[in-house]
Amino acid sequence: MSAHLIPPDDEQKRNIFRACHILSEDQLKKDAKALREWMRHQPHLPQEVCDITLQTILVQKKNSMEEAKRQIERYFGERNSIPEFFDNQDPLCDALQTSFDIVYLGICSRMTPQGERITVANFGTQDIPNGSTRLRWSNESR
Repeated sequence: MSAHLIPPDDEQKRNIFRACHILSEDQLKKDAKALREWMRHQPHLPQEVCDITLQTILVQKKNSMEEAKRQIERYFGERNSIPEFFDNQDPLCDALQTSFDIVYLGICSRMTPQGERITVANFGTQDIPNGSTRLRWSNESR
């Protein structure tokens, strides 16, 4: 079985665009360009964000430019306030390896006909180690 996510086919893309009020892929690219232009005038935001990321944010926010701007502000604001959470993540570090024993996550490689990707999560049976700072949020939400 492949570990790669299968991109949406043409019908799924049409369904996604319809649900997000996007007329075409050209419109999505044009809207992403407008979002990039807005970011250019925001000195606190990075300028090296790829087009695919901006297009993904627009789709996630149902092509609402204002919602996309808020999402970008929140995301990069959080990256600046807690950089240790986002930067230099070692997938083999003990804390992350422990999290794999605590939470099981499965993502379907194919999308539904509506263009949705099914994700299933479940808590494992292993207890969270005492004193774990990287996993504290998970421990408190149990």
